[in-house]
Amino acid sequence: MPDFGTLAVDAAGAPAVGPGGTQPGALTPATHPPGNCGSSGAGQLAVLPPALHPTSPPIAIWQLLQVEESPWGPFRLASIRVGARAATKSRSFLVNAFVDNPRAGAALRESWGFPCIEADVRLRVGHDRISGWASVAGAGCFDVELEDPTPIASGSVYYAPSMNLARTPRGTKLLQVDPEYLVKTVARGGAQVRHRPGAVDDRLAPTWPISATFATVDITLPAIRFVCDPDLPAAQGTENVTQTDS
Repeated sequence: MPDFGTLAVDAAGAPAVGPGGTQPGALTPATHPPGNCGSSGAGQLAVLPPALHPTSPPIAIWQLLQVEESPWGPFRLASIRVGARAATKSRSFLVNAFVDNPRAGAALRESWGFPCIEADVRLRVGHDRISGWASVAGAGCFDVELEDPTPIASGSVYYAPSMNLARTPRGTKLLQVDPEYLVKTVARGGAQVRHRPGAVDDRLAPTWPISATFATVDITLPAIRFVCDPDLPAAQGTENVTQTDS
């Protein structure tokens, strides 16, 4: 029998997504440096809801997105996800999100269920390393670095759809957020991911770095098409929703 997540879902802590559907949002151009790292198996199970399976090996995905143009102006978004599967499909579960533009944060919360916290988010791009970090009220919460970036083919990267926990008119659901990516350039290098206790759950502390990439992309955030009961296996609890009632 496959394992399932053991998180006791707290609806009160989830963002509220309003009725009336989600309009697609274009984010162009954007830079997208994620770092992949291993995490503990027990920690992964503890932060995943019962709808999702853990990956093997367990991984955490630390991503920083810098957007030059959006419906809400420029912004930077740092996020931490846990690798997961919904039935047999590759997914990731969004645990933390830190944003430096309040308008963008409100839109991401209310339309796509991002649990955005206002933060100071920075990105520094150099010749031999690319660094991203975030802090809340002066306390560091996110710190990633890509070392020795080397160009690779644009088709070499894959970004798994995100499962975002939210309160919706249908009840507490996991929203499947599967952006469209037009990848223009990609570089890959060594990853450094540093855990900062406090704003980020200690169970997400990285155990070893795997890899990091730095991409320039055009992104379209979609209307929500699928939602899932967080307490039921995804194969049983997934619903197809329309743009008008999601």
